[in-house]
Amino acid sequence: DLGASGNINLTATADVVIPSGVGITFGDSAEKIEGDGTNLAIASSGQLNITGAAASTWKTTAGLINIDSEASTVEIDGHSGVTINGNAAEVDITTTGAVDINSGNFTLDAIIVDGAGSSVSIDGTTDSNFTVTASGKDLTLAATGGGSQQLILSSAGTGADAVQITSSAGGIDIAGASGGDIDITSTGKSVNITSTEGAADAIVLSASVGGIDI
Repeated sequence: DLGASGNINLTATADVVIPSGVGITFGDSAEKIEGDGTNLAIASSGQLNITGAAASTWKTTAGLINIDSEASTVEIDGHSGVTINGNAAEVDITTTGAVDINSGNFTLDAIIVDGAGSSVSIDGTTDSNFTVTASGKDLTLAATGGGSQQLILSSAGTGADAVQITSSAGGIDIAGASGGDIDITSTGKSVNITSTEGAADAIVLSASVGGIDI
């Protein structure tokens, strides 16, 4: 036994070597650091706290780093933010439950959202928008599976402009394939077509093959 009423200082000029399979215990056998010549194990029967006073690195030069919280959740608390950098590889979030992202403001940059055989639902509880800000770039909403698919734009608003399709600079084209009609129906209300252009053909109804039934 080595005992002292104060600090014990090791003043070796070379490494202090602890043999393989022999550990250092702190208080009891459940608080232990031990190596087997290849792997180093740190065990704690309670909390294990690692604190650095400056920027720190937890790194492996081969293989993955596995963080496994068997009995509870994993929490990452970045006081000035959290950055996940996959470099050129995929960042994969996999769960059989829900993925819940809560934020005051949410931005997706250059991203592909792929449901991979299941549905994707994005819901907001206040005013929201999807905007392409670069000049000459398109925004496409498409249902490409075929069959009885539908692309549905709907609003539960009660105002006269509950659904708006607006072009601030150019025109608007509505084109249907040869196998289907274009139906504009208003139930219990009027259908108004208005143009403010000062031209003789400000409103044109044209049928290139068949007639016009009004």
